Amino acid sequence: MILLALSGLGLIVAGIFPGTPPGAEPTVSGLLHGLAFFCTFIPLPGAYALAALRLQEERGWRGHALYTAAMPSVVFGLVVVYGVLGSDPGDPLYGVSGLMQRALIAVAFDWITVTGWRLMRRPVATGRRSAKAVGKQRWGRTVAGERGGASPAQGSSSERDKENMTPRTMAAGSDRSSPGKQVIASDASAASGWTGKGLCPEPLARFVRGVEGAREEGYEDEAVAESVACALARLVAEPGWLAEEHGRGWPDRYRQHVLYVAPDGGFSVVALLWQPDQRTPIHDHVSWCVVGVYEGEEEVTRYRLHEGVGGRFLVLDERERTRRADVTTLIPPDEDIHEVANAGTGKAISIHVYGAGIGRLGSSINRTFDRLPILPDPADAPRVSWRR
Repeated sequence: MILLALSGLGLIVAGIFPGTPPGAEPTVSGLLHGLAFFCTFIPLPGAYALAALRLQEERGWRGHALYTAAMPSVVFGLVVVYGVLGSDPGDPLYGVSGLMQRALIAVAFDWITVTGWRLMRRPVATGRRSAKAVGKQRWGRTVAGERGGASPAQGSSSERDKENMTPRTMAAGSDRSSPGKQVIASDASAASGWTGKGLCPEPLARFVRGVEGAREEGYEDEAVAESVACALARLVAEPGWLAEEHGRGWPDRYRQHVLYVAPDGGFSVVALLWQPDQRTPIHDHVSWCVVGVYEGEEEVTRYRLHEGVGGRFLVLDERERTRRADVTTLIPPDEDIHEVANAGTGKAISIHVYGAGIGRLGSSINRTFDRLPILPDPADAPRVSWRR
């Protein structure tokens, strides 16, 4: 930023003090103009290099980082050509030196224009949303988490670990009290597009168009999810658009209503409804996920997977309560083992956006972890990943 500011200041000075006309005696103004010109472009290669290093760490900006990384060589090369061939009266290109300067300015500052345009196209969230990092980013935070321990339980053997981490089937998982019982039943009536009755509500249609636009930009998962989170914060803050049929639950388990599935299966919009005391199994997801609370309160409990002498087990990481218009994000393959429960006395509804075709898969759940014991935070059992 400082280097770009110095470059801009040099450009302003060069504009204030005109250069010496061809064939005229050197002037103080011309000398200042020439010095300001070089002060404009000398800081730029360093600014580009630093920006490229920063941008390559941002999801969705890696192509722009390559463009930025090429700019130091381009600008330095043009400055050398101008200095050797067009800066002195005897140089062969001195007669078009002014044109060369303007071309150099256009090339050098085009990067600022393109970068600013991309930044302006990134929507700004209106809901409460902050970030929590554990290694890489995994969940976007909305409120402060609550940490706590868990009661010890008997460990399981290493041979049973694969059975304890149950892969997802077309049924969405198993009820914690009845292992064979389906937790989610899908109300999807079509494989793609709007799945409800009648016309798609305009707020949802507008939201879907925004998600499709973010995907068309070619961003990576994290950038797409961030854009979706901003738009979802506005959608869940707008009351009354969810159809009555999609606000109905079941008395014995939570219910999934598939609202929209992209024709190419690239993303889905789902309404999940919990009656009081209902919860999901402990699970992870097949894709990125963005969740916005539309009605009521929910509690998300997150876990870490560890492995000790007796086998693999879960450790309580934190609990977080979310309320209307709160938005959270999840980007696999970062560890995302969690469960969601209704935290209020009335029904709770949240809108979930997944980077997968739920109309085909039936559920976003990758696997469930209910069979693993939940133990206190260990001192000698390392944290492990199940995705490697």
